[in-house]
Amino acid sequence: MIFYFSETDKTFNVLTGALTDYLDSSEKLQGFKGSGGLLQFAKTQAEAEIIILELLSTDNLPLIEELTKISPCSSIMVIADNEISNLIQSKYKKQIFYYLKPDWDKTDLKLALSTAKNTFRLKKELSELNENQEDKIAKRLKNLIDSNEAKDKFISIIAHDLKSPFTGLLGVTELLTDNWDELPDEEKLQLIKDLQTSSAKTLNLLESLLTWSVKQKDKMEVSTSFVEINNVVNSTITLAKQYASQKKIEIQNNLEHSLKITVDENMIATVFRNLISNAIKFTQPGGKINISSARENGYYIFCVADNGKKIDKPSILELFKHQKESQETEKPNGLGLMLCKEFVENNGGRIWLETKKDEGNKFCFTIPVK
Repeated sequence: MIFYFSETDKTFNVLTGALTDYLDSSEKLQGFKGSGGLLQFAKTQAEAEIIILELLSTDNLPLIEELTKISPCSSIMVIADNEISNLIQSKYKKQIFYYLKPDWDKTDLKLALSTAKNTFRLKKELSELNENQEDKIAKRLKNLIDSNEAKDKFISIIAHDLKSPFTGLLGVTELLTDNWDELPDEEKLQLIKDLQTSSAKTLNLLESLLTWSVKQKDKMEVSTSFVEINNVVNSTITLAKQYASQKKIEIQNNLEHSLKITVDENMIATVFRNLISNAIKFTQPGGKINISSARENGYYIFCVADNGKKIDKPSILELFKHQKESQETEKPNGLGLMLCKEFVENNGGRIWLETKKDEGNKFCFTIPVK
């Protein structure tokens, strides 16, 4: 059984449709637009497997505590923006199992529901066992949640890292199909060769990401090695070339020659792919992107700079914590930047944004010298 509560008609209707599509006919589903109706219904029914709450303000936060008392084993999912989520985490961290951002889609919901059902079953098992067995089940529950979080991250990484190269590939195919008769034979041949090279590189990237995800399995672990960083960046530039060429953007690699650092290569490659993709997004046609390195106070500093339009937020922490942007304002990919922050910090560094009007944006991050 699943209960869900929404503060808006729009979300209520979307949830109703998405949950109806996901569940089979034997599962019960009950939605509410008023908190009083939800609480009254929960008191008179069997314990729900999953309770989904859309919380747009602090007014309905007491629902979490009340529902936990009524249905202690239920998996409670919250749909809320970062500000409300942070407030809930500080007060009800143990009660909440999963957060969805307001721009969730059916894939996000399906992943969350799958994990929620397993969590509910383990909670029930835990409640029925004696105290000597609780620690064992609690560890199993934590491992399950960690495993699903890792899986979700890899799905996000694969989706974000493949978006730019596929955008470039589609651009080339559209150019060929729309202008085939007008293009000289030499240009056609070069475009087809570029298409073949980019396709092979994209396939290699997909295979690498899948191999990485299989090796990681249950959690995102850091595995460091001695990496020649120019190779990582050059591979990323090759993947982004088609996407950048559509806007006639030049990408310059000005890293120190033969620079080697000790990092998790897959994580740092993901950081560069996200930052370069964002730079292409913000750079105007005909612009430039500069990738540079420096060494200072025991750290390597890597920067991806563009001469595009200024990002509104003055620091990367605000980008991570406050996602309420105007719909008319283009912004960097929030999830991609959150992964960048996590991966850089996992490797002992930090990440930030420098931006000035009419001068573009510069994302920089550090890696310790080892």
